[in-house]
Amino acid sequence: MNTQDKDIIDKIDEWLQPFYKYKIRVFSIVLIFFLMWFVGFFFAAFIIKFFESNIPFKINFLQLYPYEMLFNYLKFGFLFSVFVNFPFFVYQFGKMKVNINNLQDKSNLFLLSLILVVSALLSVFLSYKILIPLQLFLLYGLNLNIAEFSVNISSFISTICFNIYLVMLLLLLPVVKQLVKKEVFFNYATLVKYKKQALIALGIIAFFIISPAEIVAFAIVFFIFAVWYKIVIHLSKKRD
Repeated sequence: MNTQDKDIIDKIDEWLQPFYKYKIRVFSIVLIFFLMWFVGFFFAAFIIKFFESNIPFKINFLQLYPYEMLFNYLKFGFLFSVFVNFPFFVYQFGKMKVNINNLQDKSNLFLLSLILVVSALLSVFLSYKILIPLQLFLLYGLNLNIAEFSVNISSFISTICFNIYLVMLLLLLPVVKQLVKKEVFFNYATLVKYKKQALIALGIIAFFIISPAEIVAFAIVFFIFAVWYKIVIHLSKKRD
């Protein structure tokens, strides 16, 4: 293992150090995340049809690639899991990082989680009843008497996810403002210290929200090649 790889592993280990004593809590977060990912994947078709039913005109979905629906359902399941588990993640993160002991702090953390649940449900409702139908009608409604509305299924799923997350982020701005003001989870020094890691994480989330299936396929193939490259390096080092 070279020095650069060792430095990266040491940094990751240093960041994970405070979480080691909460192994059961971390395991529950990971387990529930993958469980909800499976649930989101299984119900993806029903949820998509549910959103389609509120559009003021009929949509003709197009599937452009043989594997497109598989990757779209995986993407939808991932975003569904993040969306549903977000309040749970915040609550568990608060229990681990803020060292909450007194009843008042526990009540505040529970209240925050409840606000997140309400914001999530409200964002789905507003997106379903107002934003997505209005957005699609303004963009494509003028074609009602000229051409049938057809859309790539990846684009429609990305539109659903984008609108829901946009509304939720707007609803949570006052909450984030209060958290920053009171330094509940983080302060200025922490935000600056982990700026690069945060941008990478946000980039990954944005990638899953808007990426078409072929880009996801490219990422998976590239990952497989990278793993094989590492294996060849290891075997070559062992031989030499």
